[in-house]
Amino acid sequence: MKYMSKNPKKTKSLSPDKDKVLQVEGRVWGCSFPFLNFKDAQAGMDSEIKQELDKIVASPKTRVFHEEFYHVYSIHVDDLKALGCTRLLLLFHKMLKKYFPCSPLPPFF
Repeated sequence: MKYMSKNPKKTKSLSPDKDKVLQVEGRVWGCSFPFLNFKDAQAGMDSEIKQELDKIVASPKTRVFHEEFYHVYSIHVDDLKALGCTRLLLLFHKMLKKYFPCSPLPPFF
């Protein structure tokens, strides 16, 4: 997801010093425009990528940050190599080449 935010909505009154925050029950979430119309979105992955992600989740070297609506798994590239996650390493390498074409890339393999 590109980004999400939770912000209270404000109402504008005719007088600038009388702006007030709406009392909204539940969560108010916003996201970037391309994601506004998603309904029942799903991400597909092939079995090799899933196996590599399962290795990362199970690894004691993985740091996990838990939040109410998501989890972040962090692992060093050397640990990805040790786990044999070559498909993910290739994907990361392609992404770095795409977004940083003029920068020298570190060797992943």
